[in-house]
Amino acid sequence: MSAFDNLMAIRGLTKPHQDEVKITGSDPVLKSNFRLADSAAAALASVGVAVNDLWELKTGRRQSVAVDARAAAAALKSKDFFKAKTADGTFEKITDASHEANRDLSGIYQTKDGRWALPHFGLDHLRRRMLDLLQADANRNSIAKAVAKWDALELEAAIDENRVCGGMVRAHDEWLNEPHGKIIAAKPTVEIIKIGDS
Repeated sequence: MSAFDNLMAIRGLTKPHQDEVKITGSDPVLKSNFRLADSAAAALASVGVAVNDLWELKTGRRQSVAVDARAAAAALKSKDFFKAKTADGTFEKITDASHEANRDLSGIYQTKDGRWALPHFGLDHLRRRMLDLLQADANRNSIAKAVAKWDALELEAAIDENRVCGGMVRAHDEWLNEPHGKIIAAKPTVEIIKIGDS
């Protein structure tokens, strides 16, 4: 079953006619182990179907929905395509040097016990606190050496205690046996909670 079919099953209505939705292209588009383009295209096509449902309620008619998987993937990284006009009239890519530096530090690092940990450096204040916890400099080599001094679970506990982001990498079954995994596994994929009259 495709990602789009899964989303249509969650919708709970009759599946749209096969000619109504057209998704062109497919993964691989972005460098990833995940099918990001297919997933993004399915999500956007599903939004199109939802809008179509509303349109049908208003007009009695349906329209066609078309999504290009490459464009859907590009939407996930839209910041890479923004440029700003400079004083001399040329266009330069908009970059956030701090964010790019933090992103370059984030990754999966091996721990002393042969496990893997993912310290997260997404925001400046978290980067500083994580580097302080690890007693590392702001480069991947220093971080790798620092993480390698920790057992994975001990590092995860220290990350939690110091209120920074990250954790030990777990296999799927291992995650499902964790308290958080058990809670998530018991929840529906989508849950709608009515909080007031509509």
